[in-house]
Amino acid sequence: MSFDLLRWFAEVASQDWIWYAKYLAANDTLATGGHQVGLYIPKVVFGTLFPTAVSSHTPNPSHTFPAVVASEGRERVVRAIWYNKRVLGQGTRDECRITRWGGQSSDILDPEATGSLCIFAFRLGSTRDAEECRVWLCRDLVEEDIAQDWLGFVDPGSGALVSPSGQQLPDVAISEADSPCVLSPERMPAEWLKSFPDPTELAARAVSNLPTARRKPPDDRLLLRRDCEYQLFRSVEEVHVFPRVQEGFCGVDEFVGYANAVTNRRKSRSGSSLELQVKTILEEEKLPFSHDAVSEANKRPDFLFPSADRYRDEGCPPSKLRMLGVKTTCKDRWRQILEEADRVPYKHLLTLQRGVSSTQFKQMNSSGIRLVVPSALHTSYPKEVQGSLLTFADFIAEARAACE
Repeated sequence: MSFDLLRWFAEVASQDWIWYAKYLAANDTLATGGHQVGLYIPKVVFGTLFPTAVSSHTPNPSHTFPAVVASEGRERVVRAIWYNKRVLGQGTRDECRITRWGGQSSDILDPEATGSLCIFAFRLGSTRDAEECRVWLCRDLVEEDIAQDWLGFVDPGSGALVSPSGQQLPDVAISEADSPCVLSPERMPAEWLKSFPDPTELAARAVSNLPTARRKPPDDRLLLRRDCEYQLFRSVEEVHVFPRVQEGFCGVDEFVGYANAVTNRRKSRSGSSLELQVKTILEEEKLPFSHDAVSEANKRPDFLFPSADRYRDEGCPPSKLRMLGVKTTCKDRWRQILEEADRVPYKHLLTLQRGVSSTQFKQMNSSGIRLVVPSALHTSYPKEVQGSLLTFADFIAEARAACE
């Protein structure tokens, strides 16, 4: 399977192609059970891929082009459309979608594809609008790792837009509100210009940059700080990585080595960032816990409540214990926490994944996993699942009551 993916990448690796990768959310697939309007893409991606449509300033500008999903092997004519009536003062909708994938017959709209990494390769035409699209839906974690070796780290919330040279593009195609977390070199701490900051420094800066977030509920606080930290990271990365890329490389091995180092740092940052932000909020909420402590043998759950000492106290009943695992995405990773903290029969897993299918959720639930998802992301899950999700605030309240 990995050979097939590498061959696919080779076919779309030229100056004529731009890649966009994203983890499919429930509102991309048919997992929500609602009236599917198509695959969601950020406005910045739409503006980069279809500049002529954006510049037309017409209601709901669109662009049609052929697309082939590798696993299906058949060509469809799909439609990229910006529902922009809110921008024009004519309605409430302002979002971009790619529609006409074939409904239930399409692999990428299959509810079981929810949470999978999907890569879209767009071939640009003479007008710089995309004239063709080829799609690869990753089938397992091996293919996801191969894809991110080519693309760099793919954030589950924003995805990744990659230029023909292999550089991830900034979000500039359609301007958004400026973020206080986007730093120019002039506004960056001097030590950050010399060396890449530790993840704890970035997490702390995200907290200090958004003082008003402290007054918000834990769910909103987590997402705001997470987004801020990501913008800080990208700002620092631009300072350190882009000049090195401009210098060029002596050979393929040198390039691959440097690219792998950048990708690994992105992967490491994503997981540690979420874990650190969760830790900060638990401290702010004054909920007792142990972080990265040993439960048994070599097992280290992310968070134990109320403490590792209480966990190891045989006199403390399991009903008074809680465990929280933290994973940015969970589609193929949720089973990893099943073997952690043996004394806790029901494990809690906090994730930022935009939805799982009903089948996936039932598998998690029957295995003793309760899913914790920030409240703003609940609508990305199937309606029959939403009522069983815990918010971060719900979990904090439950853990506090159980561990008292």
